[in-house]
Amino acid sequence: MAEPKDDQEKGSFNVLFDHQIFDNQRFGGISRYYAELVEQFRSGHEVRPLLGMGFSSNHYLINSKFKDVYTDPNRFCLGVKQTIDTIGNSRLTGSTKVNGALRILSRNRQLSLKALHKEKFNIFHPTYYDPYFLPHLQGRPFVLTIYDMIHERFPKGEKEDPTAANKRALGERADIIIAISESTKRDIIELLGISPNTIKVTYLAGSLPVPVSSVPIDGMPKKYILYVGHRGWYKNFNFMLESLDNIFERYPDVHLVSVGGDPFNELEQSLIDRSKGKGRIKHLYASDRQLAQLYANALVYINPSKYEGFGIPVLEAMSCGCPALISNVTSLPEVGGSAAHYFDPTDHRSLQEAIYPLIDDDEVRRKAREKGLEQAARFTWDKTAEETATIYRSLAR
Repeated sequence: MAEPKDDQEKGSFNVLFDHQIFDNQRFGGISRYYAELVEQFRSGHEVRPLLGMGFSSNHYLINSKFKDVYTDPNRFCLGVKQTIDTIGNSRLTGSTKVNGALRILSRNRQLSLKALHKEKFNIFHPTYYDPYFLPHLQGRPFVLTIYDMIHERFPKGEKEDPTAANKRALGERADIIIAISESTKRDIIELLGISPNTIKVTYLAGSLPVPVSSVPIDGMPKKYILYVGHRGWYKNFNFMLESLDNIFERYPDVHLVSVGGDPFNELEQSLIDRSKGKGRIKHLYASDRQLAQLYANALVYINPSKYEGFGIPVLEAMSCGCPALISNVTSLPEVGGSAAHYFDPTDHRSLQEAIYPLIDDDEVRRKAREKGLEQAARFTWDKTAEETATIYRSLAR
């Protein structure tokens, strides 16, 4: 185990995080999770975070306050990013070519490897599943967070994909595995055969700002159902579209707003064109502040997913006073508790019968909002960080 730094306070210890998820995501729940942990730890905590990086175009790290935890803050790359931020061209910073070029310039993989050899740290915490670091740990422990078992539950093709293979390899070697829900823990035990004694559960939290008011956003319909995030694969968006056909017919003034993810694909657009809600279904992108307002003004937020490792948007909805209607499977009941309304994500009638009172009855919506606010308050990043620090502490001694 590495010796603590000379100027390290008594009782504190260093945790090195790597570059992986910050290079792979500009936005996303996993990179937000690590950014929130780093922010909590750098704000007067016994855990001293280090990021094995010199540059990031990740949305959650662009604030200069994170510069002090980078192991190699390469001035040239930071200068390029700062110039782009100054220009404020979101289309440019979102460009695959630009981000790819900047990642090459940043040499983040090399910087993570350099940090593994040169930095004094007690614990390593990779941010995704690439096992590149295993030969470089020099006997130090590592903690692995497993977010879900989607690749294993919903395989694409007959061959095991690299993500699943890497996850298995690291899961078998990790000193401790963090699962972000009890549902994910059960899946890790079942699908990877890992002892439950190795797995600790720490819940996530929401990060949206509290809406300053419930004044509708200009150009938005008065009554709308809200969907947030990517839509493909296990997310079950097409099932939801088909289920809502009766809703669109029964309520001609109700719209569907889908936020985030890619624009509607050919199959989705075909379903929309045949839907009784045609002309009332829209896709858009939103900042965190805009998204909070969209939640605050929605009739109901729907999550029809067949599988979730956690479900941050459920907390986002409830924290913004939006009634949540969610699948009754995997981790979602852990997040929604008794505050959410539930349906079977394989049964159109189940969704329809569950949503009617949330559209028709103001009192049902009021109670859902109140209970949702109470439920969301149970999940905080401070609590996530403290539980994670306890896990680190058990290895740092």
